[in-house]
Amino acid sequence: MAERELWSEVLLRATYDVAGLIEEKNNAWRIKVSAREWFAANDESVGSLFWICQQLGLDAKAIRHAMNGPHGNIRRYKTKVHKPARITGV
Repeated sequence: MAERELWSEVLLRATYDVAGLIEEKNNAWRIKVSAREWFAANDESVGSLFWICQQLGLDAKAIRHAMNGPHGNIRRYKTKVHKPARITGV
C-alpha cells in the first residue's frame, strides 16, 4: 500500500508542476517544462506516466487528455526543449 501511495504522490506532484504550483521559484520554468515532457512521453518504463497509471488502475491516455486542457497544454512539449542560445560578443 505504501508504494501505491508513493506513485499517487508522484502523479499528483507532476500535475502541480504542470500547473505551475512550484515552491522552488528559481527553477520553476525548468520544472514545469520537465513535467510537461513527462506527461507527453510515450514511455512505459518504471516511473513513467503509463507505468504509474497501470499500477494505480488509471487510464493514462485520459489523464494525458485532461492535462491538455487550458492550463496544462502538454502537446507543445513532445520534443526536447532546449535552453536559449548564449549570446556572445556583447
